Amino acid sequence: MTNDIRYYRFLDGIAAGAWPSERTDALGSWQLRASEGVTRRANSVLTNGELPDKPEWLAEIEQYYRALELPAIFQVGDASPSGLDAYLEANGYLVDTPCVIMTAESGRSAQLAQDKLARRCSDAAVPEVHLAPSASQAWISRFLQLEGYAESRRNFYIKLYDRMPAPKAFVQLRLGDRVIGVATVVVEGEWAGFFNVVIDEACRGNGYGYHLLAALSSWSLEQGAARLYLQVVADNEPAQNLYRKLGFDTVYRYHYRVKQV
Repeated sequence: MTNDIRYYRFLDGIAAGAWPSERTDALGSWQLRASEGVTRRANSVLTNGELPDKPEWLAEIEQYYRALELPAIFQVGDASPSGLDAYLEANGYLVDTPCVIMTAESGRSAQLAQDKLARRCSDAAVPEVHLAPSASQAWISRFLQLEGYAESRRNFYIKLYDRMPAPKAFVQLRLGDRVIGVATVVVEGEWAGFFNVVIDEACRGNGYGYHLLAALSSWSLEQGAARLYLQVVADNEPAQNLYRKLGFDTVYRYHYRVKQV
């Protein structure tokens, strides 16, 4: 694990580019992101740089989101300027959704996943892996179901997946006609980011996560990505344990700050 804030800010920038907001405006080195209010990541201020060179920057940001009829939300973490978190807390902003960033080497992760699959002694059926360069309506429907998201989010994800830069892949695990897992991967240069990784709750504990991660890592290698990253909610220990078994290490942390109403 490095303590280089420049590295944290680089990864923040890569991740923001892979999950592009519908609207992004700059305030100094910060990014003001807005996308119909769906997902914190796409509707928050990415504070991966020094404080804006304006004494009334907080009021300006609050007005920006007020005009969009959205709450002002800040993504704050190890890439943020010193003192920002305490300043937002003093101004009524509460902590929400702590997350961690984990990284791994693509080759090692792919090999570890294959090793895990080779050693597993399980009666679970072997799923088929399907990858596509775009998200079909059926893929989005199953993703919404697996995550337990409302159908009203569909339009946001349709537009988000279209905005995501190529190369990208939308992955699904199938047991016969049933899709039991999905994931998204986006490559930029030597980095590949994993998003929307989810396995059907009824199928967890059977090693299907290894199949999904093996496919993501191998495809990333084929696209020339030597490094992997992903973002996971800090209290999701089962997911973090899976990723650690596949060579991922926690690099840094962040959370959101939302104004108390």
